Amino acid sequence: MNLVVAGLNRADKLTKTLMGSVARKIIEQDIPVLLIPAGYRFKKPKKIAFATDFSHIDIPVLCELAEFAKPFNADILITHTGDSKSDAVVSKHTTEDFLNRVADKVNYRNIYHRNIYSERIKDGLDWIV
Repeated sequence: MNLVVAGLNRADKLTKTLMGSVARKIIEQDIPVLLIPAGYRFKKPKKIAFATDFSHIDIPVLCELAEFAKPFNADILITHTGDSKSDAVVSKHTTEDFLNRVADKVNYRNIYHRNIYSERIKDGLDWIV
C-alpha cells in the first residue's frame, strides 16, 4: 500500500502558509495521506472512516486498509454520501453489489457501512469527526 505520512511542525506564519499549500497539493493526489500535527501523541485508532463512490478500484484499497486496521482491531466504517434518500433507493443495488464484493475480497470482520445524506460531501462527513 502506498501511503504518504507527513509530520507537521510548529512554525512561523510563512512556514505554515507554505506547508499548508504543500499539504493541500499532497491531499489532492490519488494516494492516501496521513498528516500528523506537531506534538501529537500516538493513540490506537478505534475507527477508520473510508469514503467511497462504490468504485471497483476501492476494493483493493479496502483490503490494504484492513491489513492496517487489524493490529489495532479498529472498526472500518465505509461511508457513501448522497444528496437525498431517493438517491439511496436508486443506488441500493449498487450499494449491495459493492458490499458483497467487499465481503468476498476483504478478510476483516470489523467493517460497517453507512449512507450519509447531505448536499455537500464535506458536511456529510463532519459527523464522523
